[in-house]
Amino acid sequence: MPCLSARLEGEAAVVDTWWMTETGGFLGSTLPALQPMKPGSCGPGVLGVHPVIYDEDGNVVEAGSGTAGNICIRNPWPGVLQTVWGQPDRFVDIYYRRYCRDPDSTDWRDWPFLCGDGAVQAADGYFRILGRIGDVINVAGHRLGTKELESATLTVAEAAAVPVMDELRGRAVEMYVALNPGLTPSPEIEQKVAAAIEHGIGKIARPRNVWIVPDMPKTRSGKIMRRVIAGISNFADVGDITTLANPEIVDDIRQHVPEREARPRRRPPRALHARSPGDPVVRKGRVALRAARTTRRLREKRWVGMRQIHWSHSLSGCGVLRAVHGAGVVRLFGEADGATREQFVTALESGLARSRASRCLVVDLTQLHFIDIGCASDLLLLAQRATRHKVIAVHCDAYRARLLRMLGAQPVRPLVLIEVSHERRPSTARPGRTAGRFGEPIRP
Repeated sequence: MPCLSARLEGEAAVVDTWWMTETGGFLGSTLPALQPMKPGSCGPGVLGVHPVIYDEDGNVVEAGSGTAGNICIRNPWPGVLQTVWGQPDRFVDIYYRRYCRDPDSTDWRDWPFLCGDGAVQAADGYFRILGRIGDVINVAGHRLGTKELESATLTVAEAAAVPVMDELRGRAVEMYVALNPGLTPSPEIEQKVAAAIEHGIGKIARPRNVWIVPDMPKTRSGKIMRRVIAGISNFADVGDITTLANPEIVDDIRQHVPEREARPRRRPPRALHARSPGDPVVRKGRVALRAARTTRRLREKRWVGMRQIHWSHSLSGCGVLRAVHGAGVVRLFGEADGATREQFVTALESGLARSRASRCLVVDLTQLHFIDIGCASDLLLLAQRATRHKVIAVHCDAYRARLLRMLGAQPVRPLVLIEVSHERRPSTARPGRTAGRFGEPIRP
């Protein structure tokens, strides 16, 4: 969009609009020469249309909050879809049931129209459409819109973002790009596309792979079939391709993916193994922990202390820290177990109070679902800034540790990361005793 506007500057006005087939006309647009235009934004709602953004719980997302949600229309308008032939209940379920306030009401104010798009509203009332709700990619709990990802790649002719399965983050992003005429595919272009997305959105959005393809699979109306591309990336069935205008491109694209996947991956970092409290690895860890409390130089590092230790069944990482510093230990559970952010805060506050004497807190994340790691990481950093604790240790397995590093946690004071092998992780429950509830301290 910005490139097109620059190319046609002084010759034509490029108006970014937002609409659906079901709406019978524009829903969001600016008025040329009357309202300023912002690249990437469709503008406010058109005359007579009043959009609103709701979150997953049905609460209104305020303008300027920067929070994405599901965009809806408060009021009916001329041209809106009336029903689905022979399936009136399905019509209501798809477009109105989601945010209905009263199913028995006949007042239109209780039946907002669900457009099926994700959006963000700026403080000036302008809407930025992120793409279809089904096209939103959930990467480690972060909702990334495909349109947002594709708009960040301004140097290519076409781009398509699709989700792929990832053992660490649940989903990861892969980008398919078609180059402008005259450009030759090269690894430099792939790196440039990935860097542009990372710079424009963040590290969490960096694509796992960038595929340069000759063309995109499109329908006869020119719409890119992301379902087909996603099937190729996940080595799954691409489904029916009879509606494609260029079905031969599917085999051309499929040839790229196995070739890239066959490339050797980087070797994982060497892990250390500890078998007893007197193991040299443990002694080294104790020295690092003591130094973390007294050495300013170590405070400038992102992670200090033990990098990765596979504990045996007879040794507990939390037990070592407790023995060394008399540290307080608290275990966190995530939203998958019914916990909330407020319970996160309460558990951390109680742990900080118990460990005030030793000024060392161990936070056990081994039971925390990976989608909640981002929230836990933010709270840990806030706890460091708000207290005088010299060491706040994170006790987690390799998957969660990699995710913490990927989130770019930069603690003010030393943050000791202890990784525990997922297979060898000892149970924290004693015989005849169930594991502690949310926020319950792990007692020696």
